[in-house]
Amino acid sequence: MRLLEGKKPRAVAAQLELLEETDVLELNVVLEYCEPKVERTIRIRAGSFFVELHDVLQAAMGWENAHLHKFKVGKAHVFMDPEDYFGEGDMLLDHETRLIDLLPGTKGKFSYTYDFGDSWVHLIAVKKVLQAAEVDTPVPYCTKGAGACPPEDCGGVWGYMDLLETQRSGTKERKEEMLEWYGGTVDPDLFDLDEVNAELGTL
Repeated sequence: MRLLEGKKPRAVAAQLELLEETDVLELNVVLEYCEPKVERTIRIRAGSFFVELHDVLQAAMGWENAHLHKFKVGKAHVFMDPEDYFGEGDMLLDHETRLIDLLPGTKGKFSYTYDFGDSWVHLIAVKKVLQAAEVDTPVPYCTKGAGACPPEDCGGVWGYMDLLETQRSGTKERKEEMLEWYGGTVDPDLFDLDEVNAELGTL
């Protein structure tokens, strides 16, 4: 790890100023507003393109990659296709823009939105910047996680929490509707780290 005078570790923002392509970013990812908490800690190289981070997030979270997505880093909006963007500010393409292009000059916090209908917003924060020699795992890699990925197309965070509440204490009719739609019950605590890393190993 690069050090300040006195050999104290630099704050993340200062480390990002000195970011190199081969550095490994350890990112904390939390699904916004979701209860129970859905969280992952992943590692990815600073030289990776945002489309590669998208693939890592899909695998780590457990999504099916069936919808559009975007990143927001500062004032920059990173999309997969320019036709998907109708807002204000800088628009960049995820297959042309790397993490190292946007993260220096920030505090290492940004967001990833998956499915513009259900609007699953993932809050992402750089926890550590590691030099390649310090990393003892494959990259990309998930070091830990908690909480199951919500079902696709369930109505976003609020629809997911309503589904769980129905499962816990809903009427017989509501439970039958849920079973007919989903085909089974949802275990909100289900998370398999080995399975996630096996999937990441295919990227």
